[in-house]
Amino acid sequence: MRRFREGVELIKALWTEPKVNYRGGIFQLDAGAMSPKPVQTPHPPIWMGGGHPDALRRAAAIADGWMGAGGSSHADFKRSVPLLREHLEKARRDPKTFPVSKRVFLSVHERADVARTELHRWVTVVYHNPAGTDASGGHGTPEQVRERLEELVAIGANHLLLNPVCRHAEQLEALASIADHS
Repeated sequence: MRRFREGVELIKALWTEPKVNYRGGIFQLDAGAMSPKPVQTPHPPIWMGGGHPDALRRAAAIADGWMGAGGSSHADFKRSVPLLREHLEKARRDPKTFPVSKRVFLSVHERADVARTELHRWVTVVYHNPAGTDASGGHGTPEQVRERLEELVAIGANHLLLNPVCRHAEQLEALASIADHS
């Protein structure tokens, strides 16, 4: 934890200061510099993930956003969000404005069985976790996928990273069709 925290502190210092003198328990740096500096000010946002209580506490303390992993279940996301909010409040950060995201592997098709088969194949090959098809993914008709995504928003997501697993151009069109009706 200390190594990670110091690493983030050092990265932020290098992004924002012309010369960095850093004395941590792990890292030491004398007149360190980095260029070019990031365009975003004060620095690019640092997002973290992980559902372990320690990871949630760390994200609440030092991150600029948090994302539930695509391979993590929606049930895990539902358990993590309240704990993240609790840690944000303890850190005196506003849970209402903190980015909370979920990566969602998905397949959208007019035939729900085709969508499920596509996602199941992908989740099985990539994650070796066939149960993730239903536990963590989104599949079905455009309306079924929309309902699944709305569930995540109701749980607390204010950002979704949608990751189609096949037929990417078609998926984009299908996702646009459900966004147009919201």
